Amino acid sequence: MSRQTIWIADQHWKDINPLQCGWEQCEAGHSFGPTVRGFYLIHYVLSGRGIFSAHGTDFSLRKGQMFIIHPQELTFYKAGSQDPWQYIWIGFEADITMPAALQKSVLSMPELRSTFLRLKDAQRLSAGREQFLCSVLWEILCALQQTDHRLAQTRTDYAMQAMTFLETHYMAKISIADMADQMNLDRSYLCRLFRKRVGCSPQQYLTELRLQKAMLLMSEEHCSLSDAAFYVGYSDVASFSRAFRQKYGMPPGRYCKEHGESGCMERDF
Repeated sequence: MSRQTIWIADQHWKDINPLQCGWEQCEAGHSFGPTVRGFYLIHYVLSGRGIFSAHGTDFSLRKGQMFIIHPQELTFYKAGSQDPWQYIWIGFEADITMPAALQKSVLSMPELRSTFLRLKDAQRLSAGREQFLCSVLWEILCALQQTDHRLAQTRTDYAMQAMTFLETHYMAKISIADMADQMNLDRSYLCRLFRKRVGCSPQQYLTELRLQKAMLLMSEEHCSLSDAAFYVGYSDVASFSRAFRQKYGMPPGRYCKEHGESGCMERDF
């Protein structure tokens, strides 16, 4: 086992305060914990494999991943028996709003390898070591913040894709499950993203979209109820009428009468 630790003086800085830093090539099966720490501790896996346990869950890690130990969190980690890991770590206190990504236990961040390796440069410094480690920590936190932004953007993109899909295919006999399958997303996950972005469920959005299109067909194109229902994706007039009444508080036939549209045939009321 090869281990190197950088000595750091506790500066008691308020925003970001580095406390420890080091790297280690672990022996097969080498473990640490279970234990609790009073500060953040991030390990970045440079090579090999290992297991990290937190919140009753075991995570299998490999090169390019990092595991995050949060203050007052009980954790355990162990090097793999066949390909034990080598990692670099940094421990710190923080009194800032942390990136949401840092709340996770494990992250895959191969792009941060060179940033974490720069932590080793602190060993060569005779002065300003703590300031240097702070600068690297800020780089890491900045990268995690960008990850938050990309994830939020991706979620927004999924919601917008779903809206476009519904607006393009509302006239077909589609279901929300069909749409989720085509987007390669779990239906429940897509519904949560959609509701957060749009303010209603995809099914509610689809129903309202169909009813609005039907109203235009009946009022401007003088379509019969059965034709309007068919054109917007309903298989029968009864389902259409029921949805219309639930949304607008009146049957579509009454709507046609109130708007004086002769195109709504009485047989369809």
